[in-house]
Amino acid sequence: MSNKLTANIERIAAYTAEHAELLAAHHFLYDLRQPPSGTPRFVVMGVNPGETPYDWKISPKPTEETSRFDFHVALGGGRSAIRWSKAAKYFLDDSDYVLAELFFWSSRDSRAFNERFGRLATSKHLPLCVGMNRDLIDHYQPRAVVLPGLTNMPLVRKLYELTPLNVVKYQAARVAEHYTDGKRPWVFTKHWTAAFGFSKVQRELAREAVRAATI
Repeated sequence: MSNKLTANIERIAAYTAEHAELLAAHHFLYDLRQPPSGTPRFVVMGVNPGETPYDWKISPKPTEETSRFDFHVALGGGRSAIRWSKAAKYFLDDSDYVLAELFFWSSRDSRAFNERFGRLATSKHLPLCVGMNRDLIDHYQPRAVVLPGLTNMPLVRKLYELTPLNVVKYQAARVAEHYTDGKRPWVFTKHWTAAFGFSKVQRELAREAVRAATI
């Protein structure tokens, strides 16, 4: 782990302690390599970490998912059974990757997010996340940044100064969109763990969109 990313993790922990609404989150996520000793080919950027009653059970106090400490591994049953990890193996063809988030702190769902933190687009904490995510991307120099979920695409495009390239559709439905930051591809796909409306054909097209971006 680089000195810069180590310092960023320490800064996030200190920053969290300074804000009551962030301390209400179960954990923050930043620089979580999968596998921990791997060489990430992709940065996978979600909206923010999920949060479950089981998380609070195994770690009753606020904690973290980072390269220095992953509570799922240290206190729980590991990451192999986590639905998100299984999806990443599929969409990234089992490549090494590092997890990041648009917003580092956890919530149960989008409604709980708004109740705890307010709107994502106007959050006072968002600039910190953007700066540290830029550090992470600069450090790993991934082949692509992959973002599961299309909802926040306009916000991400603005925050990270992205230029559109092309759109992948299936029967008029958007499945994936390609962008660039001038150095590497950014691929937005339909959300990997969507319960409805993400057919087998669409999932395969989304995986192919990630592959095509890295050729």
